[in-house]
Parts: sequence; C-alpha cells; structure tokens
Amino acid sequence: MRKIDFQTKASANRNKNKEIKYINGVVFIGMMLLLHRILEICFYIHGYKDDLIEMKICELVTAVICTILIGIIAYNIKRKRVFIKTNAHLVQAIGWIVVASSIAIPMISKNFVDIHYIVSYPLQYLMLLGFFIVAIGYVFQLAIKMREEQDLTI
Repeated sequence: MRKIDFQTKASANRNKNKEIKYINGVVFIGMMLLLHRILEICFYIHGYKDDLIEMKICELVTAVICTILIGIIAYNIKRKRVFIKTNAHLVQAIGWIVVASSIAIPMISKNFVDIHYIVSYPLQYLMLLGFFIVAIGYVFQLAIKMREEQDLTI
C-alpha cells in the first residue's frame, strides 16, 4: 500500500508541474503579444507625426505597465505562488489600467471632439475588457479566501 500511496503523490506532483507549465505558457504568449504591440506602437510613433501621436503614446504606456505587471505575475507563478493576494491585486490593477486607458485615449487625442473618431475606435470593447479583467481579479480574491478557509478547516 505504501508503494501505491507514493505513486499517487508522484503523479499528483507531475500534474501540478504540468498545470504550472501551461500557466507559464499562457502568460508567456500574453507577454509576447504585448511586447509585439509595444514594438508596433514604437514603430508607428517613429514613422508618423500626426495628430494621433498622443493616443499612441497612451497606448504605449498602458502596454508597458501591463507587461511589467504580467511579468510580476509570471515570476510569482514560476515560484509556485499562484493563489496569493499579490497576484489578485495585480490582476485587478491590470484591469483598472485598461479601463483608465480606454477613458484617457480619446481625451488625450486632438480628435476628441470628432464623434466619428470616438465611435470608430473600439473604446467600448476595451472598457468591457478592463471590467472583465477586474472581475477576474475579484474572483481570484474569492478563490484565495476559500482556500484560506479550507486550510483552516483541515
């Protein structure tokens, strides 16, 4: 029986390692997409001097901050600290930064008074995405509280 118990523990550890690898892979892909967006915005800023430059700079700052926060989350996950309050707060911070960016982009732009520009830019989707990320952060916090309560009952 001891042998079976040891084997189940070993397989559970392998499953945890696989889950961490999958999470790291998803975070890595997300960071690469953000870095691609940062480079795209940098090339746009370097190549063009038009009235949308302020908007692109705001997008660049947002992308850089979100990339740094995602990097911190990835570092915590790599250290096998997944369900901690820091990660939940970082996820919420990313969501609020995206919401603030969706509000700030048209305000910073010189074309703010042009209604066609505001409607054509997908700000509504960006704001919804930000609120969705904030909601995920709150669910993350609830999961942490549930885990803490479960740890206390055992």
